[in-house]
This record gives sequence, C-alpha cells and structure tokens, in this order.
Amino acid sequence: MHGYLAYGWSYRPGTEFYIDTAAVDSVELTPPLLDAASVVVEPYVSSRSEVTTESISIYARGRLIDDPRRGALEQLLAHNDEQQQLWAGFTAEIRNSIVEDEPPAIPEVMRYREATRRMHAAYEELHRGEVAKLDAAIDRVLALRQS
Repeated sequence: MHGYLAYGWSYRPGTEFYIDTAAVDSVELTPPLLDAASVVVEPYVSSRSEVTTESISIYARGRLIDDPRRGALEQLLAHNDEQQQLWAGFTAEIRNSIVEDEPPAIPEVMRYREATRRMHAAYEELHRGEVAKLDAAIDRVLALRQS
C-alpha cells in the first residue's frame, strides 16, 4: 500500500496546528480525531538508517537519561561510534573500495562491516517501534471511522 502522510504540527499540546503548505494557514481537528490521530514519532521513523543515525547522534545523546529506549539508543550510538572511528582510520583508497563494494579482506574492513551490520540492526529495532506508533494511530482513526 502506498500513499502520502499528511501531517500537522504544533509547538506544544493545546496550541494551534499548522501544515507545511502555503494554501492553508492552520488546521482544526475535532477532539476525538485529534486524540486518535496524535502521535509523536522520533527521528528513527525514517527508513534511512545511516543518514538518520548521523543526524541524531547528538540529539539522542542529550536525551538518553530520559528515554525509555535508553539501552537500544546506547547500542545504536556505540555501533555508530565504532563504525565512524574505523572509517576515519581508512585511507581514501580503502574508503573508495568500500563504497564500490570491493573492499580488501583485511581485519579492519571486516570489523567495519560488522559494526555497520550491528548499527543497522540496532536502528531497525528503534525504527520498528516508531512505525508501530504510526500503525496504532491509524488503527485508532479507522476505529473512529467505523463507530
């Protein structure tokens, strides 16, 4: 199933909603729809794990203490740090060979690939949780429609 996600955002609960379009300045939702459709997703909802992990590294580190997924985030960031540290130690020639998917079979490259695999697995765990939030909101909206 394919479609578009239309979303509204507000600065905080109870304030006016906005949508990112020039045609409409604000959106008003009825309380039942607002309750059913409201969901807060973290950046891990993106399916682009490497780009998102790099982008959220500082964001996530600042929120680790309060986040209920602290363990999963710590794992993600540890694997990302290991991957970045290994990448920084490679020569341009080795980096290019990795990008071209023809790397030499040396221990450092094997560790890099394993760190990348672990990072993707940790990210996928967080991603599934965020997608589940969206699925639950959709189910709530559909239940409203049926009532």
